[in-house]
Amino acid sequence: LQSESSAQETATADLTRRLNDAEAKLNEPRDDIEVARAIASAGLKAAVDRGGPFLTELDTLAGVATDDPSVAALKPFATTGVPSRAELLRTFPDVANSMLATLNQPDPNQSIVERLTESAYSLVKVRPVGNIEGETPEAVIARMEDKMRNGDLQGAALEWNALPDAAKTVSTAYKQSLDARIEVEKLVGDSLSRAINSSGQKG
Repeated sequence: LQSESSAQETATADLTRRLNDAEAKLNEPRDDIEVARAIASAGLKAAVDRGGPFLTELDTLAGVATDDPSVAALKPFATTGVPSRAELLRTFPDVANSMLATLNQPDPNQSIVERLTESAYSLVKVRPVGNIEGETPEAVIARMEDKMRNGDLQGAALEWNALPDAAKTVSTAYKQSLDARIEVEKLVGDSLSRAINSSGQKG
């Protein structure tokens, strides 16, 4: 009887402890929610950094952060995603060459010999790269690429604004992708900052 009574007391004490633990969890639900929000925000950022759609990750964040304003703003981008930084940098040379080719159209008044000479020269002409000074289209395009290589997407977008209209026309789609990447990164960064700050304050 003593043995049975002792076992029952132990079971009762264990059950009481579990109930107390459960009650404590119920009394502090925000802690778990804030941690989940931080994890979901980090997962969303990782998906955006990879490039491509991020609808699943955004839905996860929406489930634990119904008050996050970034969720609604990111919805239009979630299904198709935005190009990664690496993809934007990889495709830039072709865009740059298209812009320069548009700007360097031959003079219609040139003779056939002059046109052939210029055409031959264009085949061996090297596009300048790096932080080139000056306001020529070649310099602007070089600085645009240089800023992208150094992670300054906003700076690259500002450089694009200084290009002639003809260059902008042939690179409009690229600029739209660049702007989308900038906007999405800002929204995701804001969301992650809110989640981390909120989690830190709760802790």
